[in-house]
Amino acid sequence: MNTIVKTEAERKEFISVLEHKYEHGEEIKELIEDWGYDYIVLLGEKSFVVVFDEDCNHEGCRLGTVRVSSEGQAAKGYGLAVQTEKIMEHCESKDLTLNMLSFDMGITGNNSSKIINAIAHDVPLSQWFKTIRPGLYYAMERLSPENRLLAYDPSRLWRDNDTTGGAIRMQVLAMNSDVEFVTHPEITLREMDGNQYMINTMTFVFAEYDRRSIVNKLDGGRKRAAKSGKHTSPAAYGYQTKKGEAYIVPEEANVICIIYNLIGNNHYKYRQVVDYLNRTGQRKRSGKEWTVQDICAIYKKNRELYTKGLVRSCGMTFENPNLIIVQEESTMSA
Repeated sequence: MNTIVKTEAERKEFISVLEHKYEHGEEIKELIEDWGYDYIVLLGEKSFVVVFDEDCNHEGCRLGTVRVSSEGQAAKGYGLAVQTEKIMEHCESKDLTLNMLSFDMGITGNNSSKIINAIAHDVPLSQWFKTIRPGLYYAMERLSPENRLLAYDPSRLWRDNDTTGGAIRMQVLAMNSDVEFVTHPEITLREMDGNQYMINTMTFVFAEYDRRSIVNKLDGGRKRAAKSGKHTSPAAYGYQTKKGEAYIVPEEANVICIIYNLIGNNHYKYRQVVDYLNRTGQRKRSGKEWTVQDICAIYKKNRELYTKGLVRSCGMTFENPNLIIVQEESTMSA
């Protein structure tokens, strides 16, 4: 269920938590404070949509979309504020109406593996977009022959051209609409003659080359960090990292010990553990209630991490006794 922010009190509350609740939210806090808009739609923990004109439905209407996945992209000129300002300047200079602006923050643009998995399990692509890229999905669901999907650059819509890019382009064409880019106004999915096909292909190929270069550099850096014992993956529940060094979070470690004790010593089933934690007010790091999948991940998937301090990163395994949370001899196996 989406949450609508419309009243003055709701807007003030949204602005007050923007920089803390949403990754990179501090970049656009001041911009949104100055905007005049109809309402905001909250789409989970990483996405929201600012609706400027709900009734806009004509040839000059644009549905803007913004995405950023890392701090490094801000340094390259792909920050939220830069994308937002460029999209607005583009609309103003061309006398276009910006109907809405969707934000997906901390979300990757390379979704090929998830798309392939969705196809293999007969999951409609539209449903996949709703789950993985909710901001983009909200905008695409409202496309029509009279409007266009507007982004700052092709890389803000997709990072891999073949799978993610192909899926997005198919969805746009299925709505009889088109894409538009501030940095590449010559690109269109309509009227694809030989010249237009060449322009699109060359632009997308260079974007894909840029993506692969970034991936190779990041992989090399992660592997070097892993070899030196640094942590390169997001911290598992129970830990936080600072400059690549992991440390235990006492409050979360206490919950982990409760889980191991309930299952190992008291023979609780996963569902019983979930009920106990939620009933006693224990919450996940995100503030949400526990699920069976969460308990399974802690008790099985990450068991060697919690009981032996074994960390796996970039295909390597190293041991850090300082990360042991559960003394395995104190719990029986499930």
